[in-house]
Amino acid sequence: AQVVWAGASVASSVPPLLSMDLGYLSAIGLLQHEASLLPHGQVSASRRCTDGLCVVEVDGRTADDGAAAPAFCHARELHENDHEDVLVTLESGDGAPAVLPARVTSAFFSAELCIAGVMPLSFDVRLTVLDRDGKQLEPEVWAQLAGLDASSATQVTAALQALRGLPASSFLSAPGLPGKLGAVPPVAVLCRVIGTAASCGASVEVQESFADVQEFVCSYFDLLCEMMRPTQSDFMGLISVKEALPHVYCVDVESRVVLASCFVRIQEYYECPDASIRRSRFTLDEFKRWYREHSRKDAASPVGFNFYLAWPGFNVPSWVLDDVRAGLLGPLRPQEEALLALVPQEDGPHYVIGVCEGSTETLQHELAHGLYATCPSYCQRVQASVTSLPQGCRDALRLRLLSSGYADDEGILTDEMQAYMVAGGTLASEIEQSASARAAQEEVLAAFREHAAGSY
Repeated sequence: AQVVWAGASVASSVPPLLSMDLGYLSAIGLLQHEASLLPHGQVSASRRCTDGLCVVEVDGRTADDGAAAPAFCHARELHENDHEDVLVTLESGDGAPAVLPARVTSAFFSAELCIAGVMPLSFDVRLTVLDRDGKQLEPEVWAQLAGLDASSATQVTAALQALRGLPASSFLSAPGLPGKLGAVPPVAVLCRVIGTAASCGASVEVQESFADVQEFVCSYFDLLCEMMRPTQSDFMGLISVKEALPHVYCVDVESRVVLASCFVRIQEYYECPDASIRRSRFTLDEFKRWYREHSRKDAASPVGFNFYLAWPGFNVPSWVLDDVRAGLLGPLRPQEEALLALVPQEDGPHYVIGVCEGSTETLQHELAHGLYATCPSYCQRVQASVTSLPQGCRDALRLRLLSSGYADDEGILTDEMQAYMVAGGTLASEIEQSASARAAQEEVLAAFREHAAGSY
């Protein structure tokens, strides 16, 4: 393998990794970590010196972490402008060299790469967020990745470069970008960058105003909406609605952050555990403040506003939408207006669920909610199964749901119990530990398969 670099080595001290949900990122195609590009072997390196650019060649020598560079080397002069803007060229012998630039700039980010270590080769990335005019937003560094290996640095660079040439006005959708990067491209790229760093064991540090990287991602989406001011029409192009079951309408959105942003206030109006928010008028900022305060595990472990990444699916009965249309939630944001405009209004009770494309388990969970609300025969069967559970088992399921952020409302909790029995997830371990719960789950599953056949 061959390595060529230009620039000074920079050491970093970064707090331990703040992890992303790697399983989710992988499932939606935003994380594709590959093996290292650099096997041990010959190394050729160029570095900038005070008197111009010099090259140090090392043949067949390797060193452990922290070891000094090998003594066997040769130097030669290069023109000052050679490899301009190129930090490293990586050659594995398997194809075209991978070129890592010293900086990647798009309409959304400016990322500065530097070499953090040589043996083995590692990189740091400093990420700055730009406003709609391409100007740097304070603070200077919003996130820093430290200790990327060569393969991960290459993938991070490729993700950031995918945004080049994309105008800021296309922040919600860019169908021409590869894979899942086309849905809210800057947020998708940010998820891939952070997820790639996490997958290789690199450290991720975000500016101190964010409690964690999830809050950084969610807050960045809201910042984009604030800067770009998308309209109801812009969001309507991202949402599809179909009647998945009689009187059950499924809202399908490719981007998880867009889906959650559409539903956040509507969902919490329906079932927030805090009575001051549930069925009350509140703004998104007011909910964010409540969420940060009440989602923390303890005083020493704050949880940021990670709502857009924490919840993969949503469900609300039609009376909630009636209340929202009547103004009881307050002025609506464009994404909420788009959602209400696309969901058909029926004369009688109906139900609305929201999922991301391709998420079968989430769809099953939300369909179970829809059936519970609209199909009396299904509701009666699963209620009988859940309410027949021994009190100790039911209490264990209830406590698990409350600790996950659900409202202490008997109707909501019973509905959630049957939905998790259908699709698994949060209650899986509690159900597995109880023979009675497993038997009830089989009964619920049988009822679901009978009533939802062909809908997923």
